[in-house]
Amino acid sequence: MLLPGIDAELSPSRLNLGDDRLDEVLVARPDLAASPREILTVDFSDATERVAELRAASTETFNVLALTAAGAYYLDARVRDAIGYPGQEPTPVSIDSFPDYVAEGLLDQMLA
Repeated sequence: MLLPGIDAELSPSRLNLGDDRLDEVLVARPDLAASPREILTVDFSDATERVAELRAASTETFNVLALTAAGAYYLDARVRDAIGYPGQEPTPVSIDSFPDYVAEGLLDQMLA
């Protein structure tokens, strides 16, 4: 209901998002930990109705649900492979190279 999914094979309901992936989201965003516990007490047997009730009752809790669900979904390696996103990758920076905006002096006025 919250996420349409890429295709039937990678629909959120077919992926196991509630265990390891949710833990990964909460490691990255520990500030969200209180709300998911509250969400987990909700009976989602009729997900469409329950999510609508949650959205009406508490925008903040609904937003946490949507954020954690999306985060868990996109942490799945199969989803990232399907959309061509390898995840965060390091970008080497040389100590003697500066971004163009620094070399062109665009920050000089702010530094002064």
